[in-house]
Amino acid sequence: MFNTIIFSIVMVIIFLVFKYEKDPALKLAILLFPLAILLAGTVWEFNSYTDYVNLPEEIIGAQEKQKNVLSKKEMLYKKLEAYLGNNYPNHEKEIMISATKANTGNLLSSYPKLQFDQVILKLSEEISLTENEIQAANNNVTNLKTKLRTLTRNPFLISRFFMQTYNGR
Repeated sequence: MFNTIIFSIVMVIIFLVFKYEKDPALKLAILLFPLAILLAGTVWEFNSYTDYVNLPEEIIGAQEKQKNVLSKKEMLYKKLEAYLGNNYPNHEKEIMISATKANTGNLLSSYPKLQFDQVILKLSEEISLTENEIQAANNNVTNLKTKLRTLTRNPFLISRFFMQTYNGR
């Protein structure tokens, strides 16, 4: 609707200029300007539609990465729990209950004996890095979904009438 109104106004202006303007160079410039805008709009429209087609696949890939990182985190916690169970059985239950609620590095400060255990330090560092990966994966999925929702609601795209609004999974 909006595009049709703008196109109609531009066509009326071109008609009036061609009717009353005598300079052929100016007539050519006035004719080429709307054509350049039309070409730029078509390229933009095509790129937006291509994004619309590709974004759902990118979202699925980002969600898969999200699942992989979460399973990696679970595996690391299981490794930590097993190591604590084998080497420090009296601390294991207390630490693993708290580890799901707080940062593992902060927990180690309560147990000086565990602070210097190289395996625990390595696992806590990996858990910390995995938490950062999880946050990055969550941000990526959120950004892609936002981009797709914004694209399908853009009032200046003609192709949005052919797009379905993305509701996520």
